[in-house]
Amino acid sequence: MTQLKILYITTSSLMLESFVLPLAKHLREKGHHIEMASTPYMPRGQKPKFDILQKEDFKVHILEFDYNVSLLRDISAIIKLFKFLLRNRFDIIHIQSSKAGVIGRIASKLARCPIVIYTAHDFYYLDSSLGKTKKLFYFIAEKIAAYFCDIMLFVSNSVHKEAVEKQLKPRNKMHYLGPPIQDYISFIRNDAVVEQTRKKLGIEKNELLIGCVARLVINKGVDLFIQTAIELLKNRGSLKFIIIGDGPLFHELTQMVHDRNLNNKILFTGFIESYSIVLELMSSLDIFFLPTRREGFGLVFAEALSFKIPVVGPNIAPINEFIENGISGLLTEPGDINAYKNSLLNLIDDKELRSRIGTEGREKVRGRFKQEDYFQNTLAVYSSLIKKTNNT
Repeated sequence: MTQLKILYITTSSLMLESFVLPLAKHLREKGHHIEMASTPYMPRGQKPKFDILQKEDFKVHILEFDYNVSLLRDISAIIKLFKFLLRNRFDIIHIQSSKAGVIGRIASKLARCPIVIYTAHDFYYLDSSLGKTKKLFYFIAEKIAAYFCDIMLFVSNSVHKEAVEKQLKPRNKMHYLGPPIQDYISFIRNDAVVEQTRKKLGIEKNELLIGCVARLVINKGVDLFIQTAIELLKNRGSLKFIIIGDGPLFHELTQMVHDRNLNNKILFTGFIESYSIVLELMSSLDIFFLPTRREGFGLVFAEALSFKIPVVGPNIAPINEFIENGISGLLTEPGDINAYKNSLLNLIDDKELRSRIGTEGREKVRGRFKQEDYFQNTLAVYSSLIKKTNNT
């Protein structure tokens, strides 16, 4: 395949760092020219990652559009991006994230870019917290935007299935590609780092540390995490809990803990800029527990399992696509605090079960999710589309 000039567009630079950067580095090694584009927008508890991307010698363009829906500003953003794409021609525009997905697809097609790809991590209209009118609005927006791309890719089977059922595009133009994964082989639990981290957190040797890594938003179910922790602490004293992350619900959730005088038992890290420190904290857990209400893929579960940490979560797609209940994790009825409590007690009281599930989980994740496979699958899609374009 000849050298390609590819532009990746996302809503936030955090997504560029997390989901695009590993692939971009691989493609550059193969001789392709890669540029990126994103808004300065970052959710609460996060900071822009432009400096990290630029240190990797990638050209990053700043796009101006609001994260929230605003018809006039969104039309203005489409026009600005359209003009930018006319001035800067690319062979492939690959867009990720919902808001950028709508604006980016429309602008790219209007600018007659040769190939426009959209990776759907999730669909916003599936958000259970939305009313019927808003769900319909976002569904129609997704349906319209689908017309403006050549192909849609999916990181989970469940999201792919949803798109097929709703007929967002012809079935032959929607493909499950798999998750944009990290190199899980490199996720190795360092005993010295674990000991040092737990000491800093004040975790006694006889205590088990149960934690989650999440943005503090309603869909992540951190409120359920706290409620379950409160129930467990009623009859298990040798436990501590840690919530790694920040978000709009930070003050509300910390107040829940404060009101019950459990600040010394349920810890909050707040915002942590360094991904490596987040991984150090995660690797120091005895059990990973996230009662999420909805996930695009659930990469954080795979990351925990890569450290041989047993996981507890809801029995929902797409989490149950790669975690087998009772074998590589414990999955329960979503939202059922008593069920979560019982699953956690099984792990708390059985060290051998923790070890078995952690070991089996790591093998399942490493066997199924290989970074090289993701790279090759993506290149295969690009190559196929380039051939079709050249033949027309």
